[in-house]
Amino acid sequence: MAFVILQNYKYPNNIKKMKRNAILFSKIVFTILLLTSLSLESKAKFKRHNDFKYMIKDGKKILTKFIGNKKRVNLRKDAFWNDLYEITDNSFIKNLKIEFISIPNSVEKISSHAFYDCKNLRKVILPENLRYIGSAAFGNCSSLKLKKLPKKIEFIGEYAFWNCKNNRISELPHKLSFANYSCFTSNNKLKNLTIGSNIKEIKTLSFEKNEALKTIIFKEGCKIIGFNAFIGCKNLKKIVFPNSLLWIKYQAFYNCESLEEVNLPKSIKLIDPEAFGKCSNLKIVNCFMLNPPDIKRFEIVFPKNIVLHIKKSKNSEIKKRYINKGWNKYKIVEDL
Repeated sequence: MAFVILQNYKYPNNIKKMKRNAILFSKIVFTILLLTSLSLESKAKFKRHNDFKYMIKDGKKILTKFIGNKKRVNLRKDAFWNDLYEITDNSFIKNLKIEFISIPNSVEKISSHAFYDCKNLRKVILPENLRYIGSAAFGNCSSLKLKKLPKKIEFIGEYAFWNCKNNRISELPHKLSFANYSCFTSNNKLKNLTIGSNIKEIKTLSFEKNEALKTIIFKEGCKIIGFNAFIGCKNLKKIVFPNSLLWIKYQAFYNCESLEEVNLPKSIKLIDPEAFGKCSNLKIVNCFMLNPPDIKRFEIVFPKNIVLHIKKSKNSEIKKRYINKGWNKYKIVEDL
């Protein structure tokens, strides 16, 4: 029912304004989270152990602040931290000296802005039991080189790895249910990405401007690819969509200029304007939908010179459906 309603939804004339407003709103939320966490930190009562402040809350040990100046921090070597539960908001924020940290396996939560703007942080050994990474936890750690994430992670916040230019994470943890706003924006060393079956939605700008990204493989499960999710991934050449996919949103793959061929699964119910806009080398779109979504009111979904390949049918019944839904703005060939 929800997709029937959305199918008939009239998009605003100035949809780009919607995009700007969404990004502005995200930035406001980001700022509020930072200010709130700083305020909470100032009110807390701390204990001290060596170069750290910590607190005990509900029986759990929480690291609240690093006050040292070491380049290498190995919490695993200090038995005092064997029962550490959380590294809380702003614990290492804007620390320009730290280059390495090893976090005990007992840690389940790394909170908002914990390592934000630690520009010289190169290596982090994450705990096996980590379940939560907060908003901007590693945002703007431009030297960080992460190759994989712990398997038990269930939540990654907005901007969590924003502008981590040297990250090489190739697979998202299977327990994640969605990829959050701008969580992997500008991870410029990421080349191949596998999105697990538990992930139902890729949110706005999740993988924006990952310029080295060449391949995306969606395992069955993902239903929605959000606004600008992969915008500006200029070297993206291959996408394997799942048969669970329902909706490709506005400019999801905009300016992915290396794309040459796309296979749209039969499950798709909605595809928004400019979903593949400015994909200048896209020439072939294989459409497996038997009853395609209506695109009559959209001026652009794909580049104008593409060829749509659809399934053959008796008396061209499927082709008629495509024509009636506005797909005849592109050349249609019945050969699948």
